[in-house]
Amino acid sequence: MTPEISENESLYGDAVSSYYDLLYPPADIPEMVKFVSELRSPAASVLDFGVGTGRTALPLALAGYEVVGVDISEAMLTELRAKDVEDRITLVRGDFTEVSGTNQFDLVVCLNNTLPMVLDDQRRQRVFLNAAANLKPGGHLLLETASPYPYLRGERRRYQFAPVGRGDKILMDIVNVDAIAMRLLLVRSMVMPGGTMTFAEQNHLLTPIELDIMARAAGFAPAGRYSTWTKDAVTDSSVMLVSAYRLPEK
Repeated sequence: MTPEISENESLYGDAVSSYYDLLYPPADIPEMVKFVSELRSPAASVLDFGVGTGRTALPLALAGYEVVGVDISEAMLTELRAKDVEDRITLVRGDFTEVSGTNQFDLVVCLNNTLPMVLDDQRRQRVFLNAAANLKPGGHLLLETASPYPYLRGERRRYQFAPVGRGDKILMDIVNVDAIAMRLLLVRSMVMPGGTMTFAEQNHLLTPIELDIMARAAGFAPAGRYSTWTKDAVTDSSVMLVSAYRLPEK
């Protein structure tokens, strides 16, 4: 079977680049930076898979980390370049599922539910292999993914509405859940004074067990899992999973 190409990630990034920061406001960024600092102190090297508009990469760079960001969407990288006026982040346009590396980083991060956008099983496994190829011995991989449990427990189709920005825009979602295929399809519409933009987002619902299996297959050992950046325990009501893994020392 031919793996699904990265079109899902690329088209999504190109479509939402101008609105990404509105869709995902950085409310939890201080907690994220503190969490990362407890894994690796500032001045460590960080490789950000799916860097996007720099939602997490810029705060890490400002905190003193040496950050390299990879993204397949040129539109996302353009948005980030406009914000990174001091060129703190080294940017690479590329597919982070392609395995290559020189074991030079202390930490690899794939945050804000980026990993579930990789829809093919083989390519998701390669994300872990690529992280391992880029990490020094003893290095950490940090993932932030949506918890599957609220989606699997709820209605198979639901509707969500939320104000965004300064309240002058409304985000309307049609959420479709395929519990057998473990797929999530969101049809998202941003209603603005100047019109409406509609785009689709697909995710694979990842369970903790699936994450751990892929991590172990790439040589990682679990190093902690939480439901928040402040290290709350995971329950079946959690909406987010923060999963840390570590390579063995050699």
